[in-house]
Amino acid sequence: MSIISTERPVLNTEQKQQQAALRVQHQATQLFRQVGQSYQQIAQTIFANQNGLTPQQVFDAIGANSVELRMLAEALVTLTNTAVPDALPTEFPFELTSNRDGTITVGDPV
Repeated sequence: MSIISTERPVLNTEQKQQQAALRVQHQATQLFRQVGQSYQQIAQTIFANQNGLTPQQVFDAIGANSVELRMLAEALVTLTNTAVPDALPTEFPFELTSNRDGTITVGDPV
């Protein structure tokens, strides 16, 4: 008998349900972690840039998509904090003004 089995076990309905529930729970947890990590990486790139760029320089590089990025970030914070309160900060570390042309003007630190 080999240690490698090519036969799939036959599961009853309850076992299939448990397996499905665990799979969904695992995927939801992974999604939550990935969203939080991506948000933090973006925030660090903008507000604590490792190359010495100021937040205004980063937003200038993003250009007319800056307001869209801000709206997406705010929606992700709301979604994440609805699932786990205070998982992500609810305020940006600088005052941000959204301009009509889609750009952002960075103000003073909060």
